[in-house]
Amino acid sequence: MKSKNRTISKPVAPPKVVTNDAENLSARNISFVVQGQIQPETYTFLQALRRNFPEAELVLSTWRGKYDPCFRRITDKMIYCKDPGAVVCSYYREVAQWNNLNRQLVTTMAGLNAASRPFVAKVRTDFTLENSTLLSFWNRYPKRQSDALLFRHRIIVPSLYSRVYSDQPTALPVPFHPSDMFAFGRKDDMRRFFGSCPLLTEKELGNWLPRFPNRVPYPLCQWRWAPEQAIFYYAAKSKFPGLRFDDWTSFNKEILTVSKKLLMNNFIFVNPCQIGLFSYKHRDALRGANLHGDWPGLITNSFFEDWYKASLDSDLVVHSKNKGTAAERYELHKERMLYPLKKMLRSLGWFAEPFACLWYGAKNIYKR
Repeated sequence: MKSKNRTISKPVAPPKVVTNDAENLSARNISFVVQGQIQPETYTFLQALRRNFPEAELVLSTWRGKYDPCFRRITDKMIYCKDPGAVVCSYYREVAQWNNLNRQLVTTMAGLNAASRPFVAKVRTDFTLENSTLLSFWNRYPKRQSDALLFRHRIIVPSLYSRVYSDQPTALPVPFHPSDMFAFGRKDDMRRFFGSCPLLTEKELGNWLPRFPNRVPYPLCQWRWAPEQAIFYYAAKSKFPGLRFDDWTSFNKEILTVSKKLLMNNFIFVNPCQIGLFSYKHRDALRGANLHGDWPGLITNSFFEDWYKASLDSDLVVHSKNKGTAAERYELHKERMLYPLKKMLRSLGWFAEPFACLWYGAKNIYKR
């Protein structure tokens, strides 16, 4: 009896793991690029950066116009950009929501071009850092897979709006979605990260017809990609030109695999409280992102460390599941304690509306 020929497939070799050399990092080697429209809190936030990083360079990149001289005194450089404008991308409760991607690209790149230090932190004008713990994360995760290297070194980004899937009921995937709220890395890496994406057209920013209408992660949004996706997709495409992601509905198994591999090998994902990231405008969102998995779809520090330990370094002491710092544990347990109460109070807020109607209605009649 003749034996059947069997094709024995060769096992695929795991990707080579490379290790970044440890670098001595200090504030004197860092430029802070504070970008965007100046807000009422911007000066106070600049003071916090100056206090926590006294030797760092402060670059404020904003729009052309007249500003209080105090901004020139506290910063080392002030850059005035021509406003490329924004596009309405959706309506929420009949209020227009604007896509400011082109504005972010213009002010960020102008700031990066003006920065003179080898390391750059990109911060929005409505964010600040309340301490200097950022520096302690730089050398913590040195290992990476050699076939997924986009940057010379990982870039630190917060879990806030770093996503693997949407927090909508459909929980659809959102590949190539690291946060753009804050980023810290080598200047050349930051230029590739934010400088690869071209200014998008009005159609791409807010009037896009999706390729697969039933797979829109956030149904109210009418853009080609979320701003975070556009920024990182073009950065990835600059190194891997064969990558194709037509719009945010054109995901498949291969795209999701590539996206996760690139994200996990090129970023350090931290929870906002781990680096002291703060914003009045986004205070509730920051608190939600600090709840270690209580906000669906986010790439938390715990999510990132689990992948790193399983894929690159089994000896990693998992920081996010360890005790952590006293400040981190305080923030975590405080938010877990208060979050359900806040949700309940918000739901009870409706009962105040009839009384508000009566009060303001009476005041209106009295004025007449």
